[in-house]
Amino acid sequence: PGSFWETIAEVWANGSNQIMVGGRTDGAKDCIVKITLDASGAIMTEEVLVIEGVTLAGHPTPIQGLSLSRYRNSINNSGNTLWFVDDDHTVAGGSTANDSWVYRDNMPLWREGDPMTVPMGSIYGTLSSCELNLNNNGDYVFQGATNASFSNDVVLVNDTDLIAAEGDLVN
Repeated sequence: PGSFWETIAEVWANGSNQIMVGGRTDGAKDCIVKITLDASGAIMTEEVLVIEGVTLAGHPTPIQGLSLSRYRNSINNSGNTLWFVDDDHTVAGGSTANDSWVYRDNMPLWREGDPMTVPMGSIYGTLSSCELNLNNNGDYVFQGATNASFSNDVVLVNDTDLIAAEGDLVN
């Protein structure tokens, strides 16, 4: 509150007069904000989803970075959001093995290093290059890495269904 946008890196819009804005404040902190507009385009509400430097519940260290890339965050017509954060692995308690997270609204959905249900027995590899999207039914699609070998570590998952994996035969 009271900050100014220094830069706006990306914006995600839905069909319900809401936008998610990713950028940097004048306090040199990256953040993602969900904004609800009225029919004339005036701001009705603003909700800060995440801001660099805070420590989210369950995280061992503060947020070091956000991805403000178009394909790593999403908002649907119900106002549900998916967004990515990266913890500071350089401070005590931090680790590059489990420092990336994907959130659905304000709840963690995946964490790097956690077990995956699809493919069964896999572990989430790095999430820093994952891409995701959320449809209006609340279903999501995730393209990211498992901890498998480099030649077959990329998967495409829709909620809990494996759509394709690197090394699979194309039908």
